Amino acid sequence: MGKKKLKTFWACDFESTVWGKEIETQKGKKQDRTEIWAAASTKLYDDTETVYIHHSIRDWLNFIVQEPGNNIVYFHNLSFDGSFIIDFILRNGWKWVDTNPKDLHSHEFTTSISDMGQWYKIILRKNHTTVEIRNSLKLMPKSLRAIGKSFGTKHQKLDMEYEGERYAYCPITSEEEQYIQNDVLVLKEALEMMFAEGHDKLTIGSCCLSEYKSGFDRRTYERLFPRLERFSGFIAGWNPF
Repeated sequence: MGKKKLKTFWACDFESTVWGKEIETQKGKKQDRTEIWAAASTKLYDDTETVYIHHSIRDWLNFIVQEPGNNIVYFHNLSFDGSFIIDFILRNGWKWVDTNPKDLHSHEFTTSISDMGQWYKIILRKNHTTVEIRNSLKLMPKSLRAIGKSFGTKHQKLDMEYEGERYAYCPITSEEEQYIQNDVLVLKEALEMMFAEGHDKLTIGSCCLSEYKSGFDRRTYERLFPRLERFSGFIAGWNPF
């Protein structure tokens, strides 16, 4: 029997901007293209609080898939950051497949996105590395600023001037670097606190259900809350009139 692969947890964040041809609008000028000009990654349970700064989405992806094993990556608002990830990998030879994540081959990915546009996770595989990208907003449905204040994290979200020309591999100032570092460090601290309380499910709802179920033994819970599909044949043929 092979050894069970250990999971490595990451907190990540993208910074995006618009660039290209300027277009005149009633509200002033805007630019017509977007891209990731900076990204940050930090490993949970790393007391050094090392934050890796990446200068493009390509650099970030190459970094996150470089270590074999299972990597669990959290972005706070995956519907935004995830759209950049999927756009990039589709443009670079990756293939979306509707399959069990265990059956993914190298350069394949699958997604969990509801019909209502709710993003839960993206799972991709490259060689011997599996990366499961989760939406921490589903686990902690607050802004990072509010999370930092309510959780009392050591690091707090900072402010940054968003105007100005930025693009992949552009110079990153020390102030910009500190801003993006703090974003992932707030997320790292908050996730560690949640996990310490046993709240490590995909959503806060599933965490609440898990905690509620822990108050019952299995037999009692199944008696109080039976799985209705077991009675589907009876229910389908039941007519109260």
